[in-house]
Amino acid sequence: SAEVTIITDPENNGYTVESGATCLYNNRHEEEEKEKINENALESLEKRTIKSKREIQVMATLDEMKSMKSRRASVSIDSMLETLSRRKKQEEEENEEEEEVLIKS
Repeated sequence: SAEVTIITDPENNGYTVESGATCLYNNRHEEEEKEKINENALESLEKRTIKSKREIQVMATLDEMKSMKSRRASVSIDSMLETLSRRKKQEEEENEEEEEVLIKS
């Protein structure tokens, strides 16, 4: 009769066939697939979060503009452009911070 030797493989959280058999199940491949799926899910979540933040900022800007209109405030074109420019810079800084966080993780 043939002898089969299987040893534990702590590095890959599984078992390794040492002799007398052929391994038909590769746990490492399955783990890699799970990691890829998790990475894609996280990336998708991050993109949705960034998109949601942008939408919230746009809605806040629209609300502010509506309130300005309702107060019938007279706003010069220069001051409006300046305000929009400041907001754009702020959004760019926030996006850069988010990208840095994503790069670090």
